[in-house]
Amino acid sequence: MSTQILDPAIAKTLSLSPAHAKSASLTAHNTSNFTSTYKITIPPSTSSSSSSSQHFFLKTAPGLDALVMFRGEHTSLNAIADAVPGISLCPKSYGYGTLVETKKGEEIAFLVTDFLDMQSSISSRTAAAARSTNSTAGEGGAKKSLSLAAKLAKLHSTPAPIPPGEEGQKFGFPVTTCCGDTPQDNSYMDTWADFFAEKRLKSVMKRCEQRTGRDEEVGGLLDVVIKDVVPRLLGDEYDEYDNDGDGSGGKVAEGKKKKKKKKRRKITPVVVHGDLWAGNKCYAAVIERGLLEEVIFDPSASYAHSEYEFGIMRLFGGFDFDDHNDGGEFGRDYWGPGKIKKLEPVEEFDDRVELYGLYHQLNHYAIFGRGYRAGAVRVMKKLVGKYGKG
Repeated sequence: MSTQILDPAIAKTLSLSPAHAKSASLTAHNTSNFTSTYKITIPPSTSSSSSSSQHFFLKTAPGLDALVMFRGEHTSLNAIADAVPGISLCPKSYGYGTLVETKKGEEIAFLVTDFLDMQSSISSRTAAAARSTNSTAGEGGAKKSLSLAAKLAKLHSTPAPIPPGEEGQKFGFPVTTCCGDTPQDNSYMDTWADFFAEKRLKSVMKRCEQRTGRDEEVGGLLDVVIKDVVPRLLGDEYDEYDNDGDGSGGKVAEGKKKKKKKKRRKITPVVVHGDLWAGNKCYAAVIERGLLEEVIFDPSASYAHSEYEFGIMRLFGGFDFDDHNDGGEFGRDYWGPGKIKKLEPVEEFDDRVELYGLYHQLNHYAIFGRGYRAGAVRVMKKLVGKYGKG
């Protein structure tokens, strides 16, 4: 692809005239494991009242698999933006497709989004200062920008839309998404436990076996996780222990506890990013507001349990995750009245997060090889030992 002239398909996506498209420049920008990335700069047109250039972010990759990936990312970005309108949480996606001007027999897919002037990390003092000084005029006076935790709380407390043709909310997503280069079947299902078991754990295990061959220990452990652990941690009922049967739930010695089944609060599907490790968030100058904001990008969205987001957040760090239970900054902005409530029982939150992180460990095993096997086995042995029926 030329680095001087925009492909006609990209120009059409951005609604540029042929003459205006010819004035655009394309420069390589940053790096990616799966795509080539560029910054598009478009000077002001003679018919525009603006004297400023426009900037966009472009991804390209060869093959039909890349088109599936970019369709998923485009739909994911729009789903996040639609769930929390008026909040700068992710870049806007303008469209995706295939390039027109390529070598014979070559198919190159593309995606165009807002360009973000990224700063991958800044000091906590700078971040606090940015949030306290960023403001826009609005009803009732100035509005301070929100922390990432507060933005995620709004995203995760907004019920996902009812899919067209369905009578109620479902777990899934309108299109296939990709986590890394792993395609995720998001066909709708009624319960979260079934969706997570079938469309995440079983699916990623098939991907592992396609790439690395059958691993009897990993496969055997995962079978037990799916049969025993997933229903126990994510199903409609959970075990409540009580020493005298009066419902107090008092903590006593294990041998004196009485177990009873209790109905779990219904899990409501919400839009989740789906691949929110530290490399997919940053501080950035958001073009439409011109402010330094905490934003997320490269999503692999689905309508899911809000706590699913934390599986990869804890796995790779970078979110002050351990402050959640200790009243840290993230916890103050995310958990609490009017925000997000942990699923019952709250004491099993860490185990649910480890279960969700297991999917990402297995996915990394599929993508990058056996270096991630030991971590996945450790988590499965722990969960099976704690919740397995055998």
